[in-house]
Amino acid sequence: MSEKRLFVRRASGLTRIIGPFAAMVFGVHCISLSSSGLIPYAWCPWLWPGADLVALLTFSMLLCLIHATTYAQIGSVYPRSGADYILGSRLINP
Repeated sequence: MSEKRLFVRRASGLTRIIGPFAAMVFGVHCISLSSSGLIPYAWCPWLWPGADLVALLTFSMLLCLIHATTYAQIGSVYPRSGADYILGSRLINP
């Protein structure tokens, strides 16, 4: 009789070499620098004349850091599955 295994398939041999902090830095870089970097400078003065752009960007940065930290922690806990899969199928399951 064969012994019971914990996983159905054999491990691929890939190991995690990135930690939670590096994952958070990567997430912040991908989210805020490339996609949102130009939008505040181009749209905010037009949409809200007289708005404090520095305060708006500081507040937005804090929200992005919270999001990136949470995403990095989920991705670090489940490195083989990935944070997107775990978030969609395990944590927010109906």
